[in-house]
Parts: sequence; C-alpha cells; structure tokens
Amino acid sequence: MFVNSIGNTLAVLVPTYIIFHQKKFSKKLDNYRSIFILILFGMIVQPLISATINAFGLFYFDLISIEFIPYIWTCHWLRNALGILVFTPVLLVWFENTINLHSIKISIESIVLFGAILGFSAILFLVRYKWNSQNQYLSSSSP
Repeated sequence: MFVNSIGNTLAVLVPTYIIFHQKKFSKKLDNYRSIFILILFGMIVQPLISATINAFGLFYFDLISIEFIPYIWTCHWLRNALGILVFTPVLLVWFENTINLHSIKISIESIVLFGAILGFSAILFLVRYKWNSQNQYLSSSSP
C-alpha cells in the first residue's frame, strides 16, 4: 500500500538523518550517548512514525475499523522496536569493527550469535497465533 510505503520510508529517513548528524554518535556504540541516541530515535521515534502512519493509513482506506487502530498500532510499533533492538546494534558494530576471524573463539561467538538471531527470527515470523472473536489468545501452531 502506498501509505505504508511512505510511512516506512519516513520512519527510516528521519531518525537516521538525526542519528548520524549527531556530533558524538559512534557507530561502534562505544559510549552511553550513542546508545541513548540509538534507543531514543531508533526504538522510540522510528516505530512511532511508522506505526502511526501505517495504522491510520489502513483505517483511511477502510481496511480496518476504528476499534482496531490501537491494536494495529501496538503491533506495528512493537514489531519495529524489537527488530531495531535486535538487529541494528549487531549490524552497526559488526560493519564498523574489523574482526580477526582467524581466532577460533571469535569465530564460535559469531556462529552462535548468527544462530541466535536466526532462531529468534524464526520464532517471531514462523509461529502463527489463533485468536477468537474477542481477541483472546487460543493457541499457536506451526505453519
């Protein structure tokens, strides 16, 4: 949907511009200021922009009714915030630091971290939940 595309694009561009134009922001996340800026703009502002535009865009085009806006907004915000919490620090530090992969200890750590991220992603995206008409959780099932 066009509105979701605009919301997701703005949600990425605005916080990224603000974060990377901070004078003391370190992509290595080696100081508390950088971590705080990433949490503030990455985990709060970015999902806020995306969730708000997406939820109201779905309502505007009559894809959801007004009573589902808080639920849809919360799901969008939580999904984006968790994705940023898990993946962004790993990617920022990984691409900014040079790692000596000849060390067996670092290689094992990298494999375990990659496996944990892959497993976490599989749990989040492959498990389907069933809800009854009152939006109460019933059970989960595999795809």
